[in-house]
Order: sequence, then C-alpha cells, then structure tokens
Amino acid sequence: MKTISAEEIGTGLSFTDDAFEAGFDPAEAALLRTRAEMLRALRNIINTWPGTQTEKAVRLKIKQPRLALILNAEAESQFSLDHLVKLAGRAGMAPSISLAAAA
Repeated sequence: MKTISAEEIGTGLSFTDDAFEAGFDPAEAALLRTRAEMLRALRNIINTWPGTQTEKAVRLKIKQPRLALILNAEAESQFSLDHLVKLAGRAGMAPSISLAAAA
C-alpha cells in the first residue's frame, strides 16, 4: 500500500477558517472544518487508486453513487464524521483527531 505524504493529502482548507466561523457557533464550525478536512484527505487518496469508481467503492464498502459524492466534493452534509473515520480506515489511513484549548 502506498504511503501518502501530508503534501499529497493536502493541509489547507478550501475555505478560510473565517468561512467556517461565520454563522456557526464554534463547536459547529469545528465539526464542519473537520469533516471538510476528512473529505479532502479521502478524496486525495482515492484519486491515487487505479480502477473505476465502482471498483473503488467496493474497496471502501460503499455504493458507487456515495463515492461519486465524495469525489465530486458534494458530500459535506451527506456523511457523518464517524462514517468518514470508518471510510478513512478502510482507505488505509490512520485517522486521528487532535484537541486544543480554545483561544
């Protein structure tokens, strides 16, 4: 299995941190940010796999239309954080969440 570097997974958000803060309480903003980061990492690693979307979906134990949502960046509200953690594990990733005191 190929090891993916942090640069390949992507560390920047597609939205600024302020976009997650606008209109959301800090806890909800943190959840949205974490889901976006998980989806981006999943998308990046899945795109390195050979095969069709159907073959990739089988590898993740999901149906192809669900995979299409992930790959087309339409999944922000479609997947819970716990499901994304499960998918990351199935993708060969070692998901973790870090916590820090709020500023």
